[in-house]
Amino acid sequence: MYNLILIGNGFDLAHNLKTSYRDFLNQLDKNAWNNPSQFSDILKDGLIDALIRKDLRRNQKVYKNEFIQHLLDLGYLSNWSDIEYQYFILINNAANSSNSTQRIKKINDDFEQIKKYLRIYLSDEQKKPNFKT
Repeated sequence: MYNLILIGNGFDLAHNLKTSYRDFLNQLDKNAWNNPSQFSDILKDGLIDALIRKDLRRNQKVYKNEFIQHLLDLGYLSNWSDIEYQYFILINNAANSSNSTQRIKKINDDFEQIKKYLRIYLSDEQKKPNFKT
């Protein structure tokens, strides 16, 4: 006999895991500002040294990854669907631009970078001993 266990949305959050997009983006941003040389693939060229020297204000746009910058500029992500909706908006805007193929490719490449960092973040979160008992 087999048992089937269904776990709904919020199970991770109910167990004190910081797995929301907002948690992820806040941590990514904090890590990038604190250790910029490790995030050269998403930070604007020429700003890494300034970040290391702490010569930039917190509200300056430092990401060449436009999707990350866009999400951080919003200042909110209430739930998982927000990031999918923002992706749709960026893709839709790109499709209506003069260089749509290049713009869409750039957004998709940016999204691939986000997925890479999200996998790392979720793996690190999973290892933390913060489950409620």
